[in-house]
Amino acid sequence: MKKKQKQPVIQKPLVIAGIFLVLIVILAVAVQDYSGDGVVKVQPTEEKTEVRAGTQVASITILPKDGTPTGEGESSPATEGSEEPERASRTTGPDSTLIAGKNVTFAIDRFQKLATQPLKLNIFDDNDVELGPDYLETIRGAKVHFFLVHHNMKLFRHILADYRNSVWNASANMPWAGTYYAYVMVDPLRGDPVTYRYDLVVRSESPEDEAKADPTLSANAIESSRYSATMEMKRFDDYRGFLYDVQKDGQPVVVTPHNDALGEMTLFSHKDPSFMRVATADVASQEGLGKISFSMANLPVGRYTAFMEVMIDGQIRTFAHTFDIGQPDDDGNPEEA
Repeated sequence: MKKKQKQPVIQKPLVIAGIFLVLIVILAVAVQDYSGDGVVKVQPTEEKTEVRAGTQVASITILPKDGTPTGEGESSPATEGSEEPERASRTTGPDSTLIAGKNVTFAIDRFQKLATQPLKLNIFDDNDVELGPDYLETIRGAKVHFFLVHHNMKLFRHILADYRNSVWNASANMPWAGTYYAYVMVDPLRGDPVTYRYDLVVRSESPEDEAKADPTLSANAIESSRYSATMEMKRFDDYRGFLYDVQKDGQPVVVTPHNDALGEMTLFSHKDPSFMRVATADVASQEGLGKISFSMANLPVGRYTAFMEVMIDGQIRTFAHTFDIGQPDDDGNPEEA
């Protein structure tokens, strides 16, 4: 009688399943123990850099290994024991302006005379549709806000452009030679508010090393011998507040609303001409006679000039303040504020 042959162990179904289970556990432990030098994480965050080219938008977020967003500029200060004041102003449009390109065309953009220039421009959307009055929303009493600042940050113009003879008109006094940065702010009926930047030149372009406005001493700006304004800045968790004290002949003065606001503040970066912010103060933001407050998101490290416009005695008065956010270190590199 023949002996019954034994079935090989490897062919038994239960044993095979057990071996596979052991291998899966070993592999999972090995993967968990591995730690490389670089970790790539994708997660939603509000801290992002937006780069625009035509109609394409790319949001770029750089995260360190621990996944915590980092960035340059103002950090959040300690605010224990203090209450944040209610924001009394609003910011119009994005921080970063777009190079005009084909979106804005000037009849003349190079000038020889140091004089008031009758600027004429046409505005188009990304589909080459011309943006006349019927294609634009009204922003603070106007369809088009036109801002002009000299490269040296010492001359500023804010003009409400008007539409005549199928062209937008904005006459501006340009008494100095050099480069003027022109900003055209519009809000198309179809699309988001946008600000385009276009460089205008009188005689010749400004040299890169041209001296610019120095920080304003004692935070005091004088519009004329009779009108002055001091500015006080305060930093809170996610924004910076600007409190202005406007005086006439050394006494608090009555400020009259204009352009649907009590006052307007336009901020420019000395380093990056594409960085521009506009904040408006609501009528309710007047904290006392001659006192006006603005607020905006915290600022990157750098030097800025703010032009604040208010209506006093039936005339718009403009006060300029230049200030630094953060200080350069020994190597000349900016530190966080």
